[in-house]
Amino acid sequence: MPLFGRSEDLAALEKRCEESGLTAITGRPLQGKSYLLRVLCRQLALKGFLLGYFEANRAPEDMLLRCVVDLHENWLADSTWRQQARQLYEKHRGNLISGMAKGVGEILLASAEDVKLPLAKSAREVFQKLLQADRVLKTSGLDLPPLSSEQAKEILQTVQKVTGGKTIVLVFDAWEQSGNVEVQQAFFEQFLGDWRSWPTMHILVASRDRDRENQDIFDLPWKLKKASARADVYPLDPMRLAPGSDEEARLVTYLHAVLPVTKEVDESKIAEWHGGYPGVLSRWFDADPQTPQDLQRLATEAQEQRFEELRERLLPDLLDEGKATHRFALAARLALLPEMVQPELWDKLRSVACEDLADAETVILELASLGVLYFQGENDRPETSRDVPRFGHTRRYEVAQKWFLVDERARPHSRRQASTLIRLLAGNIKKTDPTVIYFSLALASMERLTSVLELGAEEKALCYANKTLLGQTDASGPALLLNQAQRIADHLPATRSLLTMGLLNTLNHAKKENDLTLRDA
Repeated sequence: MPLFGRSEDLAALEKRCEESGLTAITGRPLQGKSYLLRVLCRQLALKGFLLGYFEANRAPEDMLLRCVVDLHENWLADSTWRQQARQLYEKHRGNLISGMAKGVGEILLASAEDVKLPLAKSAREVFQKLLQADRVLKTSGLDLPPLSSEQAKEILQTVQKVTGGKTIVLVFDAWEQSGNVEVQQAFFEQFLGDWRSWPTMHILVASRDRDRENQDIFDLPWKLKKASARADVYPLDPMRLAPGSDEEARLVTYLHAVLPVTKEVDESKIAEWHGGYPGVLSRWFDADPQTPQDLQRLATEAQEQRFEELRERLLPDLLDEGKATHRFALAARLALLPEMVQPELWDKLRSVACEDLADAETVILELASLGVLYFQGENDRPETSRDVPRFGHTRRYEVAQKWFLVDERARPHSRRQASTLIRLLAGNIKKTDPTVIYFSLALASMERLTSVLELGAEEKALCYANKTLLGQTDASGPALLLNQAQRIADHLPATRSLLTMGLLNTLNHAKKENDLTLRDA
């Protein structure tokens, strides 16, 4: 399948690869990390980069050795036999191992016609014997002798030297599935700590976002970033497919060609169903849907599986034996408030979200460390607790909100948090405050929740008073506001400004509609 919605990602990663350093690409399963890396490798190879690639498969293999061997084979397959001979000679000049010198000499002296086996294979055999000396390199997934950083450096320096200084890129794909993550981490740290002594080289590491099996591994790239300015983490967001863009048009054309049923569905609906998530496209191609209903069902299944851990483990774990914790309270408030897509919104609503929660700064960072919240991009981590906390992608936010609204264990606690938010928002709506619009729109977004969570008359009355500020009304609202206004004003004095404005707007509406009964009331 062609690559869609990744032009910006390819450009950003290629730019990173031009300099020495390390970039960890993180994302959920089926987000397209491996496929993006394969396309990037093809793109880099065409531009003359030296590439070594290895994808882990849970075997206790040495990923560094496999990457270096792959790079060496790629170069051998694309070079002349004299270049190969020179590389072998440069690598072992002055230190030729007894018995192996003959092999080097044969390649140096032989003509191309004299080489009986494919040259790359022949040279590789000599290379492996020289590299391992008296040790045998075992392949095909069996136990591999570990390659030291110094050995790797020497080999890479030699290859780079004989190729005229080409930039090297090593790719560690599915890194979290490696059987010796700690060994690779130590190599990364050593390389970043002394990168100037290495050939120009960039390391790309693809790793899954935090899940049940790799909670500790998820933190390792961030430790590298914190320790070295040469390391960075690249959270892989959903495919960038802006409505009306060329990328979206290419995807639609491709879908129409391989999945004819997509022609029966409006393009905007197709975009809504896949939501930029490659996992939906994979499921469509695997299942070969025959009807629009099949497309929608498969998309729903893929999206639900995408954030299954959030719904099944991360959020339920915030309840301590059925009791709500401060972590639960803050997460619930962020799920019930409008999605924090803009820093300005978080700046204004932060005080409401954190009101009455002890040490809210620490709680925010704890939720991030648990994988409940992210910062800035879909998978980014905070530099400080002042960054904007989010559930990540909008779909993930929607999954979180739905859980707080419908889960039987969470609903009683969510109800209390929703009531608190409505009262706090209402108390911040002052006629003279220029930021009133942020609180008013947030309160308007919560009106629906008063019914879903079966909140009381006070909360509904406050929502209606706010509704009048936006020029809206409904049949039951005026009576509700009139019945509750005095009682609310007595024990929630901070809401009196909103109540006053709501009553005045209701009076003006009654006069406009010539509703004398309501006017008199």
